Amino acid sequence: MFEIAAEVLALARAGLKRRNQRDASGKDETRYLEVLEARLARKTTPAQELLDRYHNAWRGSVDPIFGEEAF
Repeated sequence: MFEIAAEVLALARAGLKRRNQRDASGKDETRYLEVLEARLARKTTPAQELLDRYHNAWRGSVDPIFGEEAF
């Protein structure tokens, strides 16, 4: 699955780069892919990261999620 995600992100990056839409500071839209590329590099899913925190940092409690993941 990660291989497919990597291919899709590469296609998205190339397409956004070709669009060449820049903001006032000169950055193009590829910056919006950075969070996805970082997750892909870690080879994790959001669910896996939450489970890791549940079993480790949160010591089996779901209560911290309401403070840490609320927006």
